[in-house]
Amino acid sequence: WAPALEGCRVRIVGDHDSAEEFAESTGFDIRTRLLQGKRRLDRGAVALCITVRGQFAYIGWVGLTDEAKHAVDTYLGELAHGPSTACTGGAFTVPGYRRKGLATYGAVERFEFMRRRGFTSSLSIVAASNLSQQRLTEKLGSVNIGSVRHTRIFLWNRWRQGN
Repeated sequence: WAPALEGCRVRIVGDHDSAEEFAESTGFDIRTRLLQGKRRLDRGAVALCITVRGQFAYIGWVGLTDEAKHAVDTYLGELAHGPSTACTGGAFTVPGYRRKGLATYGAVERFEFMRRRGFTSSLSIVAASNLSQQRLTEKLGSVNIGSVRHTRIFLWNRWRQGN
């Protein structure tokens, strides 16, 4: 699953100290440059980051505790109860590195990270319009367990199960 890019390195960022080290070595501070980065770290979420030759290229978030699951995805935080179910989300690949295998590599590394910690399943939401993520989850053998409809008006959010 490793991409055909030289100089790929996986970095686990799970607290503010490791975020500071990551920022110093890459010039990219996930706490300030990514929406909800600081909030997710504050609540215990873990970021799996991939760098290519020292440059930030990919991030994917993992929630292992109830508070971290809510930080990664509010809706999934309600569903991902139990000690063996994690929550994943917030994956992003820098445009210059897209279609080079980083999302697949990042997802496999996230699953391995969760497995090493005793998690046997994870939940994530994939937008119906995100065809590349749908292809990735299918390629990795993920199973669609349902659909939801999300309505957002300013700060108000409503989720309901779809067909």
